[in-house]
Amino acid sequence: MRTVTLWLILLLSPSAYGYLPADWMSQIYSGHPNTKLLDIAIPGTHNSATYKMNIFSPLGPKDTFFYVFARPFVAGWAKTQFRSIFEQLIYGIRYFDFRVADSEGKIVIVHGLIAMTLEKVIRQISRFTLEHPREVVLINIAIDSPVEDSLNAQQGEDLLSRANQQFRAQLGKSFREFAQHVTFNDFWSTGSSVMSLRGLKKYWANANTVQKLKDYWERTVPNRDIEHFNDMQLLMTESSDPIEIIKPAFRINFAPGDHNNLSNFSSPLRDVGLQWLRDWQHKGTRFNIVTTDFESLYPFTDTLIDFNSRNVH
Repeated sequence: MRTVTLWLILLLSPSAYGYLPADWMSQIYSGHPNTKLLDIAIPGTHNSATYKMNIFSPLGPKDTFFYVFARPFVAGWAKTQFRSIFEQLIYGIRYFDFRVADSEGKIVIVHGLIAMTLEKVIRQISRFTLEHPREVVLINIAIDSPVEDSLNAQQGEDLLSRANQQFRAQLGKSFREFAQHVTFNDFWSTGSSVMSLRGLKKYWANANTVQKLKDYWERTVPNRDIEHFNDMQLLMTESSDPIEIIKPAFRINFAPGDHNNLSNFSSPLRDVGLQWLRDWQHKGTRFNIVTTDFESLYPFTDTLIDFNSRNVH
């Protein structure tokens, strides 16, 4: 019933220029197959698979003992999305950020707490690409920071290799090798839909106020490395001070889909962030990947789809 309702909403709510979010790439670029993915605006999400996190989620490997006691508060800061991976895809997201670790022999998604297994994530992507084979999905796999600090270089490479191999095993020919200047036709002519990025240039402000983030963007946007896939991160970062994390300024997160500490903390950005994007677009800036938290709470994805529509028309 939930899936039927989702499709009805999408059918009645086309995105910019009448494009449906679930098929915006194939609809906009069907007549422009040689367009490089590097040259389009790609809406993405940060810590994409954290939507099920709650106070009962297991602690991430190597997370500090402090998290045992602060888990009810950590859950409210660790969850950065409210929609599932499949739902994000249906609504137009085309780039995902996954932080991984090994937990009892399984690769899991981690952000302070364990969100789910990588296997479950890939199943959602596989379902979408089977239903929408001409849409392209980009992923970036990184090691969860506390885990990465505990591994040597070879162990880190082995973990990332295992994660990419799991994508390859579950997706088959739909998973293609990385290429910096890949075009839509490179995907469509080979029947592939998913690519894992390498050497992604990430621009993260680590800013806890809107003004700090704006200052960072003004310094960084004109100087991005546009010859490589690059990710401008439209998001705010909470303080890492444990005292700040457990302050009772916001409600504890119990239920999936409810507002949490981080969504309340970052709400001022949602009031102004899209206007920043539009202002840069009017100056002639061509964005590549742009990532955000809580894409479901504001028209982030539609705004970036609109940029692509305008550039093509």
